[in-house]
Amino acid sequence: MVKDCDPWYTGHKHDPLWADLQDLQPQLIKTVGEVEALMVRIAKEKAEVVQPKAAAVAVDESAAQAKVTIPNLLLPGKVFASMTAQ
Repeated sequence: MVKDCDPWYTGHKHDPLWADLQDLQPQLIKTVGEVEALMVRIAKEKAEVVQPKAAAVAVDESAAQAKVTIPNLLLPGKVFASMTAQ
């Protein structure tokens, strides 16, 4: 007797909201396609632009860290003026 007490089972096809949902379904399908295309584009740009830049930044960061670490190892206990200016 679920059919008798479940409003979604009985009469939902005649509900105005259900009709609106049915009318909007093609627009939803189109929008989903557009979003999927954007996700592909974003993934491509990430691979072509963002990841190489991140790798370059990591190299620069390592070089900068080496410039700070090596003098500090050579002269322990000394703080350089460039470090305290920050």
